[in-house]
Amino acid sequence: MVRQREVSREHISVGLIGCGHAAEMHLAAIRSSGRARVVAAADIDKTAVQRVARDGIRPFSDYHGVLAAPEVDTVAVLTPPHVQFEIASAALIAGKHVLIERPMTRSLAEADRLAEQAGSARTALMAGYHLRFHRHIQAARRVIETGAIRAVRVDTGPPRLMR
Repeated sequence: MVRQREVSREHISVGLIGCGHAAEMHLAAIRSSGRARVVAAADIDKTAVQRVARDGIRPFSDYHGVLAAPEVDTVAVLTPPHVQFEIASAALIAGKHVLIERPMTRSLAEADRLAEQAGSARTALMAGYHLRFHRHIQAARRVIETGAIRAVRVDTGPPRLMR
């Protein structure tokens, strides 16, 4: 059964799933936001979870504990790509909002399935493209929106040397 829950605008309770380097960066960002707090963390590596789980953060040995914690509104899936789909899918089924690190999934079909699940559960799903919110990227976006730059070309081909 899908749990539908409003998240308080005052305070968002976050569970971190995966406690490697990315978790420490997310933890610092969440703490500095003033609008969210990390309440749970999970990792199969006990040393990694203990490094993150301090100051009232509940440690779990796997992601199921975080998903079962009623105080968790949102989860940040910070795991290797080959397990992200499974974890994010379980989180959406549990009624949690999901921030998932990139690459979001291993295939477009998996990404589409997560989007469908988020829609059905009425939960938010966001890929962690952190540069989207960087002040320089936002400034460039504002310049583009004014029309000062008429066309933006993104080169997605293989890297090549400039001469």
